[in-house]
Amino acid sequence: MDRQIVYIGAIPQDTDLLNTNKDAMVGLGFLMRAILGENTYAAGLVCSATSPAGMTVNVGQGSIYSLENIDNSAYGSLAADTTHQIIKQGIIEATTNFSCPAPATVGESIVYLVEAAYEDEDTGATVLPYYNASNPSVPFNGPNNTGVSQNTVRQGVCFSS
Repeated sequence: MDRQIVYIGAIPQDTDLLNTNKDAMVGLGFLMRAILGENTYAAGLVCSATSPAGMTVNVGQGSIYSLENIDNSAYGSLAADTTHQIIKQGIIEATTNFSCPAPATVGESIVYLVEAAYEDEDTGATVLPYYNASNPSVPFNGPNNTGVSQNTVRQGVCFSS
């Protein structure tokens, strides 16, 4: 697994931290690929009836393991990497409830398919403070003091539908 090198007294760069996170993800992805191969696997995600019984089902917490591009879009200031693939882990921590209404026409039936897939999801949007070189005691709000919020987390999620 690659590791970033930083030096005492050097000015830290945003890529130092981003590459550390990316290197850890790639290392784990190759480990999972060595163990699981390149197929998609799911763990947990148990589908069960609601109690009391109704026209809904619950899908329990779990995870999915899928061969994916390292990054389909830029990760902070790091460019997208759609050339290389690793096994990624998507997690769903809470039970998800799905509605399964009866058909509108008497005598007809409906078959419902509940699916799960891996998805990268950028979340945690917030207006970040930025360094203001002209007045360091008053930070900028957002890039170039625009007040624009930016995502702060890229989550690997198990998306179900």
